[in-house]
Amino acid sequence: MFTTLQRYIFKQYIAVLSAIMIVLVGFFILVRFTEEVNHFVTIADTTPFMEFVKYFLYEIPYTFTYLFPLGVMFATVFTLGRLNSNRELYILFTTGKGMFHHLKPVCLVLTVICVVFSIFEDELFYVLHRKHRVLARELRNQTFYQTSERVNFVQFGSDNKVYMIKGFDPVSGSLRGINLIYLTSENKFKSLVSSERGNYLSEGEWEFFKTYIRDFTGSTVKYQYDQKKRLHLNEDPYHFDRVYIKIEDLSAREVKRLARKLERIGGNSKKSWTDYHFKVANYYSALIMFFFAIPLSIFSRNAVLALSFFFVLMTAFVYIVFANVGFLLGHIGILPPYFAGWFGNIVFFIVSAIFYYKFRK
Repeated sequence: MFTTLQRYIFKQYIAVLSAIMIVLVGFFILVRFTEEVNHFVTIADTTPFMEFVKYFLYEIPYTFTYLFPLGVMFATVFTLGRLNSNRELYILFTTGKGMFHHLKPVCLVLTVICVVFSIFEDELFYVLHRKHRVLARELRNQTFYQTSERVNFVQFGSDNKVYMIKGFDPVSGSLRGINLIYLTSENKFKSLVSSERGNYLSEGEWEFFKTYIRDFTGSTVKYQYDQKKRLHLNEDPYHFDRVYIKIEDLSAREVKRLARKLERIGGNSKKSWTDYHFKVANYYSALIMFFFAIPLSIFSRNAVLALSFFFVLMTAFVYIVFANVGFLLGHIGILPPYFAGWFGNIVFFIVSAIFYYKFRK
């Protein structure tokens, strides 16, 4: 299916990419460990060692998505730069085929990875990221980290739920004065859960005390009272932790659901749609970095490693600038959400095409 040259370049590329991803992830874990070591020392006697191990392991897949474009950029520049420094690129040029022909296996694999990332983001990354957040909450509780209570707020939940909360304690992860409204797809009242207090158990499970449930689906309102009532809500304590949830803590699916909810209730959904397209575009930024790095990789025959790091850092900085410019322009309504979210990728794709045209000439 693939030629000998294609397989040779593919093996070289995958070896470099694997090595750089191990280095990047390892460096990230080391940095995170130095940040948390003082907290962990204070609770080492009361916390199993595996809890600390899981704390870092749960964070790796989520972080991998942000480091992957850097790894792809470095692997492309380093692999092709090394081939160029060894004058092996001349062999590729003598075949009469373009550079993309020889890089076809690499391009196909990267495309599959990006598509898998975007489709299965919840299963691959955010399930463990949520476990990391819950575990971080538990470990932080043990250090008696003091934070102020969040009071009197309304918050959207999953599956057409609206929370009206009197108080949320970020240390214990408990709620008080809860009114939970379930809405139908047409935004009509489905049921109302009112409770004096709610404690988080695990995996989205909550236990509520002195709970009244009103069911509006029938011709008459049905009432139910429970001294204790367990409900599965899909929300964990960290969902109530901040007034403004960071986009990094939400998957693209969650952001999309939020945008659709805002549309249904007549709210301003442009920011949320911009956030959604920004999230999706991030998964495909590795492909953009790959195409952008190909022309740059032939400029040097010496000091390939040093130049690889230089190109990666400079390109990453410029890409982040353009991506955030588009993100901000989308939030203030100057650019359409889909264009704003993909702004960085679009700019870099155009520049990549110009570079490649110059390179072929």
